[in-house]
Amino acid sequence: MDAGIPIEFPLRTGRLSNAVDASESTGDMPAWSARDMSSGLSGHLKRLARLLLGVGLVVALVLYVDVDSFWATLQTGDAFWLAVAAILVIPNIWLDVWSWSVVVRRLIERVSDQRLLQATLAGYAVGFFTPARVGEFAGRALMLGRGDPWDVSLTVFTQRMADMLVAVSVGFGAMVWARITGVIGTGWDVVLTAGGVVLIVLTAGLIWPLAIDRIGRRLLPNAASVHQRTALLHRLHRRTRTHLVLGCFLRYLTFAGQMAVLVYAFAPDADWAILVAGAGLMYYFKYLIPSLTLLDVGIREGAAVLVFGWLGVSEAAALNAALMLFMFNITLPAAVGALFLRRPSSSADGDSAPVDSPPVETSRDTLRDSSAT
Repeated sequence: MDAGIPIEFPLRTGRLSNAVDASESTGDMPAWSARDMSSGLSGHLKRLARLLLGVGLVVALVLYVDVDSFWATLQTGDAFWLAVAAILVIPNIWLDVWSWSVVVRRLIERVSDQRLLQATLAGYAVGFFTPARVGEFAGRALMLGRGDPWDVSLTVFTQRMADMLVAVSVGFGAMVWARITGVIGTGWDVVLTAGGVVLIVLTAGLIWPLAIDRIGRRLLPNAASVHQRTALLHRLHRRTRTHLVLGCFLRYLTFAGQMAVLVYAFAPDADWAILVAGAGLMYYFKYLIPSLTLLDVGIREGAAVLVFGWLGVSEAAALNAALMLFMFNITLPAAVGALFLRRPSSSADGDSAPVDSPPVETSRDTLRDSSAT
């Protein structure tokens, strides 16, 4: 493990530097301080509000399923299946690292698996305190210590969109089947339509990134810096994109199976087919519902109670399983990642120096990729 040095951010730059210099000569507080303090306070209040909303949703769910039933179900959890779910954290994290490496190694040469693992876990830690876990992007970029941080963050965003594509695709397929067979009625058509729109957009972004980028340039002609960043997306080979989706799909099977195992630990009478279908539908709703709370607390749990209760599984078991899943897949990796929240030196583990541009692609690969897009 790298000894590392604390993360440092340049402060005395641009307007901030001028303000500090002026304050040193006059002895007055910089003009930007009150505004920055107000902005920082507003950000903290928003995070606190999201956290309180999430906690409030969980409390409401516990009251909804009945407090006594919730505690009784929690105490009767099967230790063996809980242990199986805990062990599945390992392949879940490994597949998370591998899926990201498929993209980030098109940008940075010779980055080690150890560095990628540390950066992934650090991302969990930083994302733990940010809405929709957006801090994960910055956490990974800072811990990786390679290349342009914005470009690295874009690779994480690309991976997360592939995660969403896989989860929505599986859930949408299940919803279509349920609609055709009459399991659900016309009241669910709005949910089906929303999922279909999201699926089309994500698929188009993956298959035709160049076309999407061109549309973005027309809609936002003055956002040149943004377009320079997003150009990375259409430099990805078709094979790279295929491997990314494959890795995300295998990871989806892991954490969806993890959810099914956890529900079974608290509801051993449930049918496995119902549990698997419920896990898929839970993630479908979880990805479609906007992230209104910190770390999606309450959203995931609410989706679990809704879906599994609808399928005839104990709502208390579903709620306990969702909370346990949060502890295993988010809280535990974040706690470990907090140990790595130090920026490593450039040669700490033998990685190469930062690479400012992606690896040069052969003409054959370029032609093949351009034909794919």
